[in-house]
Amino acid sequence: MIKNTVAIIFTGESILGGGGAERRFLRAWKSLNTQELPFRLLLVINNKLFKSAMDSGVISESRDNLIIISDTSKLQQSVEIISVIKKYRIQIVHLPLLQKSLLPLYIYLFWNRRRLKTTQTIALSTLAHGLEKDSLLNLLNIIASMTADRIDSLYYSLLQNPKYRKYRDKITVTPCSFTDYEKYSYDSDKKTKTILFCSRLIPEKNPQIFVEAANILKGFTEWHFVICGDGPLLFDLKNQVKQLDLNDRVRFTKVGDTSKLFQSASIFASIQSTENYPSQSLLEAMASGAAVVATDVGDTSRIIVDHHTGLLIDVNSENLASAIKNLIEDTTLRTSIATAAQMFVIEHHTLEKFQDYLKRLWKYD
Repeated sequence: MIKNTVAIIFTGESILGGGGAERRFLRAWKSLNTQELPFRLLLVINNKLFKSAMDSGVISESRDNLIIISDTSKLQQSVEIISVIKKYRIQIVHLPLLQKSLLPLYIYLFWNRRRLKTTQTIALSTLAHGLEKDSLLNLLNIIASMTADRIDSLYYSLLQNPKYRKYRDKITVTPCSFTDYEKYSYDSDKKTKTILFCSRLIPEKNPQIFVEAANILKGFTEWHFVICGDGPLLFDLKNQVKQLDLNDRVRFTKVGDTSKLFQSASIFASIQSTENYPSQSLLEAMASGAAVVATDVGDTSRIIVDHHTGLLIDVNSENLASAIKNLIEDTTLRTSIATAAQMFVIEHHTLEKFQDYLKRLWKYD
């Protein structure tokens, strides 16, 4: 019996300062390829992103079922991916991210939708909530939704979005995310007086509110604030820190492997405007025993139960500072939340559950 061939397709520059979808799918791909599968599972990835994933410890130097494409022009990348689809007779294409740079590939998939099966993951909360302002991304989302045989959503809110009503029959919701629980583990002896923000530095993530909270809490001189990530707001954030005279209190960093950073953090802030569920950094913080403060938006309460697995707040710097202050001063509460959060993610957000979901998602009669 001839097996179907499934291809997970990624292109990009780096997974530093973000990369939740990349880490989730690359870890799943690596694990699935150690199993006996009813299909062949390929990873198609460009060289820069592959090297970044290697440096971050997400995947190892393995050439089995791995196809690396060049870092040339975006158009050339689409051409190479289309060539790979033809050469390896790929029947099922999974795109874990909407990528404007791959517009030619999306057009190819649209015109070949009767021959190829396509799964599109919606991993942007602004799209799920109907708040995306990028017109090209919205157009690409329409093309992808029309083309896809199955739409894999991170967010339950997508099912309530009227823009997706016509596609509801082909929408499924990811049951969980996960992380590497051996690397992201809780050891109280490794904890320091560190408050961590780790995310792509974009307006949706509200890193400026984190800096404002650091300013409000400047009296807690033994505690330090760390911003880990990259993105278009980095320059403005560094200026904000300088203007508030916080250079000795707020540190910026970019690292591939964030596990040691999370293990040392006692408090973690996940303060997105529309959705924190199921943020990869949030899961890594919970697994590492950092007490979480999160904005009460979207489906966040599915993972953060107020005063049990974290503290829920409204989106502003005063509320964030108040919650952090509460955790700094109440060691018992901080430890209780950290312990409960770690137990929750280890039990409910597993690689096995995510892998089983993917197998069902890629199964076509």
